Amino acid sequence: MGTFILVYSGASLRAQSSASTTSKNGFLELSGGTLYYEVAGQGYALVLIHGGQMDARMWDEQFALFSKSYRVIR
Repeated sequence: MGTFILVYSGASLRAQSSASTTSKNGFLELSGGTLYYEVAGQGYALVLIHGGQMDARMWDEQFALFSKSYRVIR
């Protein structure tokens, strides 16, 4: 169905498959630092962004649930 494309000038992407799930994770290298990401599921893209002092773990339950119907990126 849908395709997710991340575009950022000067960024490089390293991805790996997670052994425990069907998700993929990796790091996006930026000039000011590194961002961690995970992707799971298929279909329309749904992007989950965490709040200031939190991290991707805040989306654990939603990530698993929504990845059954959507391509979820956190």
